[in-house]
Amino acid sequence: MTTTADVDLTINTDLIISQYANSLTLQTFINGIAEVLQDKIVDVLKQIQANKSVDVATNFFLDDIGANFGYVRPTLDGVVADDTLYRNLLKTWIFQLFYDGTTPFTNQVLKLIFSDGYVIDHLDMTGTVVINRGAFTIQAVQDIITTGIIPRPAGVRFVYNILTGFGNFAFGFDGMGKGFDQAPFVGFSNKTV
Repeated sequence: MTTTADVDLTINTDLIISQYANSLTLQTFINGIAEVLQDKIVDVLKQIQANKSVDVATNFFLDDIGANFGYVRPTLDGVVADDTLYRNLLKTWIFQLFYDGTTPFTNQVLKLIFSDGYVIDHLDMTGTVVINRGAFTIQAVQDIITTGIIPRPAGVRFVYNILTGFGNFAFGFDGMGKGFDQAPFVGFSNKTV
C-alpha cells in the first residue's frame, strides 16, 4: 500500500531556476501543493485498491470483477441480483473454478450459495442435487442453476430437487410431524441437466 511517506512530490524542486530557488514564498507554495496532492493521490490509490476487492467493491466495480472472472451479474426471477447476493455468487463462482470433480466439493459450493444442499451420487454417471431453497424463489434457484455455478463432472447427469419446505432434510423429523409423503419433498421442483 502506498502511503504519504512513499510519495514525494517535491523531488523535482531542483528544476526551479536559480533566481527563484531560495524564494520562501515559492517553497511554501510548492510544499503546500505537494502536501495536498500527496493526500489526494494516496486517497485515490486506496480507492482503486478497494474497488479491486470482491469484499469491498460495489456497483459497476463489482460488475467489472465479475466480468474478469467470466461471471456477469445474473437476473434471478426477473430481478437483477443486488451487490450482496452477487458478491456471494461471485465468490462461489471463483471458488468453483478450482473444482476437483468430487461430490464433497460440489456440496461445499451448494452450502456457499444456499446454506443447505447436498449431492447424492448414484455411481452410474448420474446424481441428484438436493437444494433447500430457503429465501430464494424456485425460479431464482433455477436461474442460479442455469448460470453453471454448481459444478458437475463432465458427462455426469444431474437431477435437481428443489425443496420448498422448511427445516431439516430428514423425513418425519422436519418439525412438522408429517410422514415421508408429506414432508419437505412435497411440492419440489425437479429439473434435469
